[in-house]
Amino acid sequence: MLFSSIVFLFIFFPAVLTLYYMFFFSRACQNVILLLASLIFYAWGEPLYVLLMFASILVNSLLAGVVQKLKGEGSRKAVLFIAVAANLATLFIFKYGYVTTNS
Repeated sequence: MLFSSIVFLFIFFPAVLTLYYMFFFSRACQNVILLLASLIFYAWGEPLYVLLMFASILVNSLLAGVVQKLKGEGSRKAVLFIAVAANLATLFIFKYGYVTTNS
């Protein structure tokens, strides 16, 4: 599904927007709706990449917990640097890596 497709513009986007504003009273519910809608959107194009998204979410959550628990400024920055580097490496590999789908 592309952002300019009929399915996105007239079905998916209005449905997500409606659900989002129906839960105006709960920011947590709105965040869950956006998370699920994002995963559905990515799964629509390539379901395999949803596993990559889950892995990225898990790694980022774990590293954020580590940063929160650390006391020293230097060690917090080091873990933050590792997290940013891991995300950029993942982006670089999947965006610019030579991957062929032809058999």
